[in-house]
Amino acid sequence: MYKVLKPFVFILFLAIINFQTACNNNDDVDPDSICDEFCTTEFVTISVTITGQSQNPVALDSYSVVNLETAQDITITLNEAEFEFAQQEGRYPLVNDATFERLQGSNIQFTGFINGQQVITGNYSAGRGCCHVEINSGDLQLTL
Repeated sequence: MYKVLKPFVFILFLAIINFQTACNNNDDVDPDSICDEFCTTEFVTISVTITGQSQNPVALDSYSVVNLETAQDITITLNEAEFEFAQQEGRYPLVNDATFERLQGSNIQFTGFINGQQVITGNYSAGRGCCHVEINSGDLQLTL
Protein backbone atom coordinates (compact mmCIF):
# COMPACT_ATOMS: atom_id res chain seq x y z
CA MET A 1 0.00 0.00 0.00
CA TYR A 2 2.91 2.34 0.77
CA LYS A 3 4.19 1.84 -2.80
CA VAL A 4 0.83 3.00 -4.16
CA LEU A 5 0.61 6.07 -1.91
CA LYS A 6 4.19 7.23 -2.47
CA PRO A 7 3.70 8.24 -6.16
CA PHE A 8 0.33 9.80 -5.32
CA VAL A 9 1.86 11.94 -2.53
CA PHE A 10 4.73 12.95 -4.82
CA ILE A 11 2.33 14.02 -7.59
CA LEU A 12 0.19 15.92 -5.10
CA PHE A 13 3.31 17.68 -3.81
CA LEU A 14 4.31 18.71 -7.35
CA ALA A 15 0.81 19.97 -8.06
CA ILE A 16 0.83 22.16 -4.95
CA ILE A 17 4.26 23.58 -5.81
CA ASN A 18 3.13 24.27 -9.38
CA PHE A 19 -0.06 25.99 -8.15
CA GLN A 20 1.88 28.21 -5.72
CA THR A 21 4.40 29.15 -8.41
CA ALA A 22 1.63 30.03 -10.83
CA CYS A 23 -0.13 32.18 -8.24
CA ASN A 24 3.05 33.99 -7.22
CA ASN A 25 4.32 34.57 -10.76
CA ASN A 26 1.92 37.33 -11.79
CA ASP A 27 4.41 39.91 -13.12
CA ASP A 28 2.88 39.77 -16.59
CA VAL A 29 -0.75 39.55 -15.47
CA ASP A 30 -3.08 42.50 -15.97
CA PRO A 31 -4.67 43.28 -12.56
CA ASP A 32 -7.97 44.23 -14.22
CA SER A 33 -8.23 40.82 -15.86
CA ILE A 34 -7.72 39.15 -12.48
CA CYS A 35 -10.40 41.35 -10.96
CA ASP A 36 -12.83 40.62 -13.76
CA GLU A 37 -12.21 36.91 -13.41
CA PHE A 38 -12.81 36.73 -9.65
CA CYS A 39 -15.40 39.46 -9.05
CA THR A 40 -18.96 38.62 -8.18
CA THR A 41 -21.97 40.22 -9.83
CA GLU A 42 -23.13 41.34 -6.40
CA PHE A 43 -23.92 45.08 -6.22
CA VAL A 44 -22.38 46.56 -3.06
CA THR A 45 -23.83 49.51 -1.15
CA ILE A 46 -22.11 50.88 1.95
CA SER A 47 -24.35 52.73 4.39
CA VAL A 48 -24.00 55.03 7.38
CA THR A 49 -26.03 54.07 10.45
CA ILE A 50 -27.14 56.93 12.71
CA THR A 51 -28.46 56.37 16.21
CA GLY A 52 -29.30 58.61 19.12
CA GLN A 53 -27.78 58.35 22.59
CA SER A 54 -30.39 55.69 23.45
CA GLN A 55 -29.26 53.63 20.42
CA ASN A 56 -32.56 54.25 18.59
CA PRO A 57 -32.38 54.94 14.84
CA VAL A 58 -32.37 58.62 13.87
CA ALA A 59 -34.82 59.70 11.15
CA LEU A 60 -33.19 62.41 9.07
CA ASP A 61 -35.30 64.73 6.92
CA SER A 62 -32.59 64.69 4.25
CA TYR A 63 -28.93 63.93 3.74
CA SER A 64 -26.20 64.56 1.21
CA VAL A 65 -22.95 62.92 0.18
CA VAL A 66 -20.31 65.08 -1.50
CA ASN A 67 -16.99 64.20 -3.08
CA LEU A 68 -14.79 66.78 -1.33
CA GLU A 69 -12.13 66.70 -4.05
CA THR A 70 -14.51 67.61 -6.88
CA ALA A 71 -17.40 69.19 -4.89
CA GLN A 72 -19.68 66.80 -6.81
CA ASP A 73 -22.90 65.73 -5.12
CA ILE A 74 -22.84 61.92 -5.19
CA THR A 75 -25.91 61.36 -3.01
CA ILE A 76 -27.67 58.13 -3.90
CA THR A 77 -31.28 58.90 -4.80
CA LEU A 78 -33.91 56.92 -2.92
CA ASN A 79 -37.57 56.67 -3.81
CA GLU A 80 -40.16 57.50 -1.13
CA ALA A 81 -40.48 53.94 0.18
CA GLU A 82 -36.70 53.45 0.29
CA PHE A 83 -36.25 56.75 2.15
CA GLU A 84 -38.94 55.83 4.69
CA PHE A 85 -37.16 52.51 5.28
CA ALA A 86 -33.83 54.35 5.70
CA GLN A 87 -35.46 56.64 8.28
CA GLN A 88 -36.94 53.71 10.20
CA GLU A 89 -33.58 51.92 10.30
CA GLY A 90 -31.44 55.05 10.67
CA ARG A 91 -29.38 53.64 7.82
CA TYR A 92 -28.54 55.84 4.84
CA PRO A 93 -26.59 54.87 1.70
CA LEU A 94 -23.15 56.45 1.51
CA VAL A 95 -21.67 54.95 -1.68
CA ASN A 96 -22.34 52.03 -3.98
CA ASP A 97 -20.67 50.34 -6.92
CA ALA A 98 -22.34 52.77 -9.33
CA THR A 99 -20.88 55.77 -7.46
CA PHE A 100 -17.27 55.17 -8.47
CA GLU A 101 -15.62 53.82 -11.57
CA ARG A 102 -12.03 53.07 -10.54
CA LEU A 103 -11.36 55.88 -8.06
CA GLN A 104 -8.95 55.36 -5.19
CA GLY A 105 -8.76 57.42 -2.04
CA SER A 106 -11.55 59.91 -2.69
CA ASN A 107 -12.52 61.99 0.33
CA ILE A 108 -16.26 62.18 0.77
CA GLN A 109 -18.54 63.74 3.35
CA PHE A 110 -21.94 62.59 4.61
CA THR A 111 -24.16 65.32 6.07
CA GLY A 112 -27.53 64.72 7.75
CA PHE A 113 -30.30 67.29 8.25
CA ILE A 114 -33.35 67.57 10.51
CA ASN A 115 -35.75 70.52 10.12
CA GLY A 116 -33.33 72.12 7.65
CA GLN A 117 -30.49 72.13 10.19
CA GLN A 118 -27.28 70.16 9.81
CA VAL A 119 -27.20 67.70 12.72
CA ILE A 120 -24.43 65.25 11.83
CA THR A 121 -21.40 64.94 9.56
CA GLY A 122 -19.05 62.09 8.77
CA ASN A 123 -15.89 62.18 6.67
CA TYR A 124 -14.66 59.15 4.77
CA SER A 125 -11.94 58.00 2.45
CA ALA A 126 -13.57 55.87 -0.21
CA GLY A 127 -12.46 54.18 -3.36
CA ARG A 128 -12.90 51.15 -5.48
CA GLY A 129 -11.08 47.96 -4.73
CA CYS A 130 -10.51 45.22 -7.20
CA CYS A 131 -14.21 44.49 -7.50
CA HIS A 132 -16.35 46.79 -5.39
CA VAL A 133 -16.52 50.16 -3.71
CA GLU A 134 -14.91 50.25 -0.27
CA ILE A 135 -14.42 52.60 2.66
CA ASN A 136 -10.78 53.03 3.67
CA SER A 137 -11.40 55.23 6.71
CA GLY A 138 -14.27 56.80 8.60
CA ASP A 139 -16.84 55.62 11.14
CA LEU A 140 -19.97 54.10 9.57
CA GLN A 141 -21.76 54.07 12.97
CA LEU A 142 -22.55 57.66 13.97
CA THR A 143 -24.24 58.77 17.19
CA LEU A 144 -26.27 61.98 17.35
